[in-house]
Amino acid sequence: MKLLILLLCISGFTYLQEEHPPLQEALDRKAYSDYREEGKYHNRIEILRKALEKKMKVLQSLVNQHQEDSVRRLLAQCRTIISEAEEQTSQEKNEKELRHKEVKKMEIILRKLSDETEDLKLEFPLEARAPFEAVRDQAEKFRDRLLRNLFGEALGTPPPTGSAQLVPNPAARTISPPTARSQGLWDIDKFTEEEFTRIQYAQKLKDRTEVFLEIAQSRLDEIDRRIQGIEWEEEEPNPLEFHLYEDLLHAYARAVNGVMINIDDKAESRRASDDEIREALKMLLEKIEEFAPRLEKLEDLVRKERDPALLEKYREALKKTEQAYRGAKFGLGSVPQG
Repeated sequence: MKLLILLLCISGFTYLQEEHPPLQEALDRKAYSDYREEGKYHNRIEILRKALEKKMKVLQSLVNQHQEDSVRRLLAQCRTIISEAEEQTSQEKNEKELRHKEVKKMEIILRKLSDETEDLKLEFPLEARAPFEAVRDQAEKFRDRLLRNLFGEALGTPPPTGSAQLVPNPAARTISPPTARSQGLWDIDKFTEEEFTRIQYAQKLKDRTEVFLEIAQSRLDEIDRRIQGIEWEEEEPNPLEFHLYEDLLHAYARAVNGVMINIDDKAESRRASDDEIREALKMLLEKIEEFAPRLEKLEDLVRKERDPALLEKYREALKKTEQAYRGAKFGLGSVPQG
């Protein structure tokens, strides 16, 4: 709550949300007709899920062309579709329907939508990102509900140091493709070129998990060093010397995401054993429990700086930390032990 109040005070504006269009406008004619005629919950979810998939394909093209008005309308349509799916879910009482394979497919699409809106919003200035944030937050909230329907209390409980509501997010894209502005990957993620080389050479899940977690920890260490006024005493130049606080928090969040996407990819493709996946999840959970209190202590710094861009990155770092915690707890509760 304190963080939300701080956001409103510093940025001077609240999230501006496009009014939801009716479902008839959010779906094409055939999908809307099929939806009205369909009575089964899982079939309706399938129609809505496929509609979201189509919107996501169009969204990427519109963002590349920087068609802000069209992007905003499409994102509003996505919110309408998600709201309809939420309503259908709240009305469904059949547990078998709530655990149908189509529900899992919807959960996956919501995860991808959340990740894509987080990446694509970076193509727009700060003041134009509210619609992306609104869709992402709504997708994550609904996805949390679906996961609870699918797996019940296997999601675990929040860490004792956190106060925010946690949303499980087993994966989020970490290495974005080059954009139309030809940014380097290191510029998008704020990793150093040496760190990217280490990621590329770390092919095993355990090794890559270690690299990402070391990157995340290095950003918190650098922030602490600056706050405490400790001089850089290494012989080699500080590779993070010219990184702003917001760059450091951005890289931290992307590194945490990197762990989750790699675990998720290995699990889905079965290119890692259950024991390897559990080992990576345990490594992540142990570090996240260490990172969370360190991150929370930075609130005074963010408040002092009074920088909207820094605040946005801080909020994102907190959210990704929370998501990683829940994702690791969820994963450890669902991956069979060898």
